Amino acid sequence: MNRALGWKGWAVMVGLVVPSVAAAQRAETTPTVGSGFGAAGQITISSDASANIGFSTAGADAFFINLNPSVDYFLQQNLSIGAAVLLSRSFADGPDLTGLGLSLRVGYNHALSEQVSLWPRLSVGFQHSIAGSFSSTAFVADIFAPVLFHVVPHFFIGAGPRVNFAAGDASGVSISIDTTLGGYF
Repeated sequence: MNRALGWKGWAVMVGLVVPSVAAAQRAETTPTVGSGFGAAGQITISSDASANIGFSTAGADAFFINLNPSVDYFLQQNLSIGAAVLLSRSFADGPDLTGLGLSLRVGYNHALSEQVSLWPRLSVGFQHSIAGSFSSTAFVADIFAPVLFHVVPHFFIGAGPRVNFAAGDASGVSISIDTTLGGYF
């Protein structure tokens, strides 16, 4: 009887030790989910998006959609530069508005935990908009501070506040909560 208990005890011990040793070896060779984001030389591809229903200063109710596909490069640990294409569309009672532009941006990633980081970015650029026979070009600048959730290695989702300034033919300020989705390599 004592031999059977001894054998079972050893089996339980091996069953507990082997998986923990394997996990420790995996942790040494595989970076953690959030630790890889923001490394020097890294390229990140993402798209910021927002959709809202609002009232424009022109006096019409409208549904707005904004997409900003982008690419960023980390010059050094956590410091990024990038560019984004600005695409916007609004559907209103009157003529629909379509906008196209380009912006350059700089950002800094700050890890909050292994799977969460804050990546605020400052962008400047221009956007040209057309609504019916009316067209306008504006200088745009914005600050976007999303909290990123690194769901799996090399993939993130996030959301955060954005303040957008436009100066030119169609000046204005907008404040929104936007989302972002992307990956890095």
